[in-house]
Formats: sequence, structure tokens, C-alpha cells
Amino acid sequence: MTGCSTDTPPIDAACADPAYRLAHPDECANFTVLILQPEYSLTEPGKTVSYTVILRANGREITLTTGLAWSSSNVGAAVINDDGVATGVLAGTTTIKVEWQNLSATAQLEVVGACVETNQHFTILIDDSASMGQAFSGTYGTKLAFSKSVARDFCQTINYSKDNVSAWKFADDSTRLIDFGVDANAARAAIQTVAVSAEKTNLADALEDVIAGFPATGVRVIVLFTDGEWTGDSPLAVGQAFKESGGFLVVVVTRGWGDFFADMANLASGGFFLSAYGATEGNILASLSGLKSFICSGDCNPPAGTAPTAELNYTGFINWDVTAGRVDLVGLLKWNVLPGPPDHGLYVDMQGTGGGEDFGLGQITSKADYDFEDGKEYRFSLDVGGSVQDAGTWTIRVRAGDSLDELITITQLDGDAVTPFAPHVFEWTQAGDFTGPIIIEQTAQSGHHNVGTCIDNILLENVTDVSVMLEDDFNSENPKTIPPSTSYYGCLETPPGAQTADPTPPTPRIVE
Repeated sequence: MTGCSTDTPPIDAACADPAYRLAHPDECANFTVLILQPEYSLTEPGKTVSYTVILRANGREITLTTGLAWSSSNVGAAVINDDGVATGVLAGTTTIKVEWQNLSATAQLEVVGACVETNQHFTILIDDSASMGQAFSGTYGTKLAFSKSVARDFCQTINYSKDNVSAWKFADDSTRLIDFGVDANAARAAIQTVAVSAEKTNLADALEDVIAGFPATGVRVIVLFTDGEWTGDSPLAVGQAFKESGGFLVVVVTRGWGDFFADMANLASGGFFLSAYGATEGNILASLSGLKSFICSGDCNPPAGTAPTAELNYTGFINWDVTAGRVDLVGLLKWNVLPGPPDHGLYVDMQGTGGGEDFGLGQITSKADYDFEDGKEYRFSLDVGGSVQDAGTWTIRVRAGDSLDELITITQLDGDAVTPFAPHVFEWTQAGDFTGPIIIEQTAQSGHHNVGTCIDNILLENVTDVSVMLEDDFNSENPKTIPPSTSYYGCLETPPGAQTADPTPPTPRIVE
């Protein structure tokens, strides 16, 4: 293989429908789609919002800057120029639309008179189904205990002079615990009454009930605490419609890898999927408090910020194409197969995430072809580790040019610790000129089907010429916009002193 075609495939008629894509994520994973970010934003008259357009095609994501046609459905609320910068005019809501060739994408923009006067309505929705009674940590005996603790503390960070909170619980059915218009003490007391039930998890209906209970005006935010094991209809379409209407959906998931985990990430608004696995109550609470500043808590245009971010079934690599199966970009305290300390930064899990083993073993191929010259010496190295939870073996195959073709196998016995990263170094003298890519693939696997061999710190060197041909630690991948404040500071509210500490549990999380 000497590279991939850059031709855009024809749009599949079924996958062009957003509802169909939501219901068939595996089938539509690599079909062509245009993405407009941010999907929802808030601004004031005279202030601006800048948009980014991404084309997802052939398993890759490409940022588009030319050939774009922009429009605003309500120029009385906001106008947009040819560079994708929208300017607020008067209070109101508009749909921003971008068109590129035969594709289009939309985003919602709300213009408010003044952010400090804008009401934010937070609904806390807590899963009390049977699975939330499972063990969680040494500090919190169950998933529900952890969720209630964070939810109760979050109630204390709200500015009740302009914002308010309601609380619900749900399993087979949903129940409103307390309506909007109360104070922190009343909200905390209502949340404390939630107990584990023997029921299952009808999340779709619960979301519909909660959405119907919001006031007609103001910013709507759902903060969902769940382990993701929903039953009944899929909640994804309900969540998508809520987000498209301008609502924020924050998901705090008490779950590690497995079924429903990726669904919960897709359910959340971009940037607001918070995994309690590997986190602390302080980490989660800080992110929720930063959310208030990001949405609109006195500053509609906080300083922009981006950070490399883990992503399941990632396809947007800088130096690599995903040419078979699926792979995960993990690390930075999110989906850590190889948890710290120290944290390893971002790295690649060569087995992607899904509900079964039918999506194939992962393979990545370098976007570039490399010249290997006759008689010169070369060195290729990478760190390899991983496997988790189950007994089994994990094997990857590493190829560079026509002279390097090696297998690396990890074997784990049931109950053994995760295999840490270890360097693997290969050297050779090239026989004959050759030009070709680097290919790394998961070739065999038994045991846990969502976690494969992990790789990091790839280095290809021309030893003879003392030159580096490729160096990749994956730490520049997937920069995402993040809430500008990851703590209380930056919000109008004074941070409650009791919540500034980080109550780190003394024992690790237990992941089923």
C-alpha cells in the first residue's frame, strides 16, 4: 500500500439522514458528513462567534476554509460573514448554515441582551436503577453514592439570585424530586432522598419528561448522572433534538469500557462528557462549575481554549490513516488503559470501542511514504503495552518499508496487572531502494474486546544520516474547545470554600 485516495465517496442516501446515522453509528462511521462547530453558542449584540467547518470522509477529518457559503436564518439576531464569523445584532435566535459542494451543516446561535441577566436552568437527573448500586470506590460504596455527593455539592455553586435548579430521579419511570425556584439546601435535601431501586433504566422517557419541565425562557442544562445501561428506546435521538434546540446535555458517567460507554459520549454535548473512572469528586465538580462560566455566567466571550482530547474510534490522526477496523485515542486521564501516575499523555489503543467484536481489529497506515535507501541503516522504535481485566493475548504487527516486519505479543493471565509500556527497537540495513509507508495493525486478540494493544512514542530514524524521519507521541491530536474555566474561578459566584479541596478517594475506582 502506498497511500489512500483523497476522493470523496458518494453520500449514502441512508446515512445522509441524521436520525439514521444516530441509529446506525457503526454503519455510518466513515460516510461523508459536514460538521459545524460550535453546535450551539451564546453571545451578546456586537460580539462575535467564530465557526469551524470539518469534512469527515474516508475515515478522516479535514478542516475546510474555502468554497464555503454562509447564511443566517435571522439576520435581525445575527449576521455572518464569508469567514464564518457571526456578529450578534439584537436579542433573538438564529440558525447558522454552511454549505460546501452538495453538503450542508447547521448550528444554533442565541443572542441575549446581557449575559449577567440571562437565567440558567439546571436540571439534575440521577439514575437510581439497580446497576447504580454496584461498588464504586473506597470512599463511595456505590455509583449512586458518588453521583449524589457530586450533585449535592454542585447545588452549592449555583447563583440562585438569577439561576435555579430542579432535580429528578429515574429508572423504569422518572420522578421530579424538586422543581425550579428552590435554594441550595432544599435541592441538596431532595437529592439525598434518592435510593437504589430494583428497576431498569428508561433513559429516553426520562429525558423527554425533564425537557418538558424546563421554563420557556433561559438557558437549559441537563446534568445526567448514570452508568449508561439504558433500556427501552435509545435516548440518542431525544438528546440530539434537545441539543439542536439550544440545550446543553452534560453526562457524568460512572462506567468504564463496554456497552453503552460510547453511546453516553455521543449523547453529551461536545466537551461535556465527564467520566468518573479515574477521576475524583473534585475533578468532576470543577468541570461542572466551569460549565457555568462557559455557557454564560457574566462573560459570553471568555478566552478561547483548546486542548488535546481523547476520543473513542478516532480517525483524525495527523500522521496516520485508519485503514482497517477501529482504534481509540486514549489517555490524558480519560479512558486510560495504562493509568498513571504519571499519566502517559495521549496514546493509541489498537482495538476500538463498541458493543461487540464485529468491527474488526485496528490498523493504522502512515499518510506519508518514506524513502529507504540501499545500504543505509535505519531504526524504528515504539512503546507497547496494554491489555486489561481479562486473561488473553494481544499481538500487533509492525511494518516499515520492505525490510521491517515484526510481531509483538502481550500475554496476560487472569488477574494480572496491566502490562506497562515498554520500548521495542528494531534496526536493519536496507537492501535495495524502496519507498513505502509504515503499517501497524492488531493481528490477533483474545480476552476483552474493547481494549487492545496500546502504542506510543513512535520514532523512525535514518541512522546513517543521523536524521529523524518520523516522530509521533500523539500528544498533539484532537484539539478540542474546552470550557475556559475548569474551576470555580471565572464564574460570577464566589467559590464556596468547602468545595475548593480535592477529596481524592484513597482507593482506585472499581470498573465492572
